[in-house]
Amino acid sequence: MKSCRPREGVDSIPGGAEFYQQCLKWHSSLDVTPDEVHKTGLAEMARIRKEMERVSDPQLCCLKSVLSNDSECVDTA
Repeated sequence: MKSCRPREGVDSIPGGAEFYQQCLKWHSSLDVTPDEVHKTGLAEMARIRKEMERVSDPQLCCLKSVLSNDSECVDTA
């Protein structure tokens, strides 16, 4: 359609990437790129998932730690 953007996202309009960067800084008060925020989010999700696994099944977590030579196994007994 003629009146539609070529793709989704604010960066598809002129000045959109700069606008998004300014919005990110205003909402987070951080001077970071959208990619940095995304990478931080992925790392946090991995950390939270690992902690959830440790809490929900300590024996399984310890087995995974042993198999991967990870020293994060915590004895909850």
